[in-house]
Parts: sequence; C-alpha cells; structure tokens
Amino acid sequence: MALPFEDRRFDAAVMALALNLVPDPSKGVSEMVRVVRSGGTVSTYIWDLPGGGFPYGPIQTEMHAVGMMPPQPPRADTTAMAALETMWEDAGLEAIQTRKISVKRDFSDFEDFWSASTGTGLLRPTVIAMTRGDLAQLQARVRTRLGALKDGPVSHEAHANAIQGRVPKI
Repeated sequence: MALPFEDRRFDAAVMALALNLVPDPSKGVSEMVRVVRSGGTVSTYIWDLPGGGFPYGPIQTEMHAVGMMPPQPPRADTTAMAALETMWEDAGLEAIQTRKISVKRDFSDFEDFWSASTGTGLLRPTVIAMTRGDLAQLQARVRTRLGALKDGPVSHEAHANAIQGRVPKI
C-alpha cells in the first residue's frame, strides 16, 4: 500500500498472484505506477476466481454443493479481467494489453492432487476442521468431478488473467 521506494525508480513492477490479497487493490496498482519510470511497465497476473480459473476450484465447487462456504481471498472480485482493465485505466496506464494464461497441472493420482490442493493455503483450515465422514464425502465428490474414479494420473486446468500497461511519458 506504500512501497518503500522513491518515485520513478524502476523500469517495471509486477505483482504476481497477489492483487486480490491487497486491502485496496487500486491503491496497490497506483503505488506500482508511482515507482515505475515514464514508459515503464506495470503488470500483474492473478487466478481468475469469478471465472472458474482457480486451481482449487473443483474442491470449492463441491464444498458449495454440500452447503459449505469455503474461504475466499479478501478481494476475489478484483481478479476478473474487466476489473483488472478498469484498475489499469483508472491508474492512467496506456497501451493496456490483456491475456488469459492457461495452466494444466498433472498429478500422479488423486491423493497427489488432494495433498497439493489442501496441504497448505486457503482451504487447509476448512479441510482440517471437517469430520472424517464429511471429508470422505467431499473427496468422493471432487474425485468424481475430476474424472478420477480409479487410481491413476489426474489432470486439472486452471487459468489466470494477465494485464500490463505502460506508464505515460512525461
């Protein structure tokens, strides 16, 4: 919210997978603009939470289906491409370019996917608090959603929205 650098110090500023965690994302973008020189680049990429691009989306979808409210990052609304474009425009950036980044993650089996998705981070506290029966039900639903009905490799696709803009020349 207040980068510890003087104005126009850098050629570029990038915020990777974090804009939705900043208390005031527009202020965060403005701070990046402040520390980038004229003609420099300000960019971010972030999982598309409202667009279903989150890597843990299958788990969250099945949590919702059984009446659970999985935790969300504080500013999930800022990850949609339209919201990003508005922030970049409001920050006065020029030559704005956007891109969807698709990522395919491959896992050796369902347990590998489950461990990677719930071992740390946002979902972990919710999963730890579940009863064994509820956890087994959720895992079965997620397994079905992923098409992982038997042991074997599991793949899941996610996507992020990326945006960059140029700081106007003075």
